[in-house]
Amino acid sequence: MSSLSLLRLRPYRHPDARGTLIAGHGRSSLPPRRQTRQGIVAAIPTAIVMRDRAKNRKPTQRGRYLSTEAIHAVQALKRALGTVGGGGGGDSLERVLAAKVRRLIKGDMVAVLRELQSQGEGLLALQVFEEVRREHWYKPQLSVYNDMIKVLASCGLPEKVEKLPWTAFG
Repeated sequence: MSSLSLLRLRPYRHPDARGTLIAGHGRSSLPPRRQTRQGIVAAIPTAIVMRDRAKNRKPTQRGRYLSTEAIHAVQALKRALGTVGGGGGGDSLERVLAAKVRRLIKGDMVAVLRELQSQGEGLLALQVFEEVRREHWYKPQLSVYNDMIKVLASCGLPEKVEKLPWTAFG
């Protein structure tokens, strides 16, 4: 008996594959094989399916996931911004900044700023940027200003770009 006839890989039915078969169950690059009446090994035809790429999302910030506190702060800020114009019963933006953003640690506060910038929330990012600037640990960085300019310009707020404090760069 040959070594190929001893190697019998069964097709694996992946739960996300919706009825299609994935060859080899990851054990070998060879397709599954079966023995015929004449003793010849023949390959079983199978379909190879890629997984949905939406399930493999990378974190929005390189090298760090958002903490639970940071996620809650972003959600509360967006909720408060939505109720400012609509007059709903939500918290005011100033109360959310005081209750959620100001109590964050340095890494989470910067993560909230980056997340708002990546989501294109220019006004909220500007509010958080002003809070970051008030912190004692903040040192002006040109890259942060560059990101703020990009976000504000993409949101159609060039008048806010002109009001950014440039005194830190002399």
